[in-house]
Formats: sequence, structure tokens, C-alpha cells
Amino acid sequence: MSDKLTSISVPGQPGGDGWMDWGEKTVAEMVAQYRAYAADLRRRVEAIEACADDDFAVHIVRGRVLQNPVRTLQVGRTVVQSTPLKMSHRCES
Repeated sequence: MSDKLTSISVPGQPGGDGWMDWGEKTVAEMVAQYRAYAADLRRRVEAIEACADDDFAVHIVRGRVLQNPVRTLQVGRTVVQSTPLKMSHRCES
């Protein structure tokens, strides 16, 4: 038997646009977590949109999970701070 999770999503959204947390949670807990996740995504999008093309670091790597550097195309000029979420798991389906 596997562990229980509670999931939340908006019906009609693309697959993967959801959230999961370990254990049995209430609706209010899951809505609060999902809104916090959305706020973090909004901050990330705003930071990306605020960057000039020269601000981005661009690298050629080999491998998707364990990335081995091949070469750097652009170093990038700006370090954008993002607040990491303290949530357990992002829904992948």
C-alpha cells in the first residue's frame, strides 16, 4: 500500500497544472497551498519578463537530470532572487 496524498487542481487546466501534498489535508489547507504556489509562479514570471536578453545565462549541457556542462553561450548579468516554496510535492499528472 502506498502513502496517501491530497491533490488539488483547476478542472480544464493542462495536465501537470496541479499540486499534491503528503497526507490527508482539508480543502482550506490545499487551497491556501495552491494559491501560495501560484503567487510564487507569478513572481518568477514577473522576474523573467523584467530581464533584458543579456541578463539570461544560457548553457549547452548534456543530460536532462544530471547535467554535464558542454559550453556557455552567455554568462548573464543579473541574479534574480526567488522565494522557494516549502511545500512537499508538485502534481505531475
